[in-house]
Amino acid sequence: MENFSAQKTGELIKFYRKKTGITQFELAELVGIDEKQIGKIERGVHYPSVPTFLKIIKVLKINIEKFYTDNKITPTNKENKL
Repeated sequence: MENFSAQKTGELIKFYRKKTGITQFELAELVGIDEKQIGKIERGVHYPSVPTFLKIIKVLKINIEKFYTDNKITPTNKENKL
């Protein structure tokens, strides 16, 4: 497993959120955190806490193993995967 930076984690969360078709506001409501916090996580300003991360992947229906092994999603090709 590669070393995931806050930026890479945020990019993947944003990718899966958009793929799911929900807004930052909707994700924040479902996870129980502030919308601004979702934005900071997606921009790589902050890592989500472990409980928050687990809620996010549950809401987005992401398999945690796939999240950490799906290296096909990069800043240059992530939009093509939507």
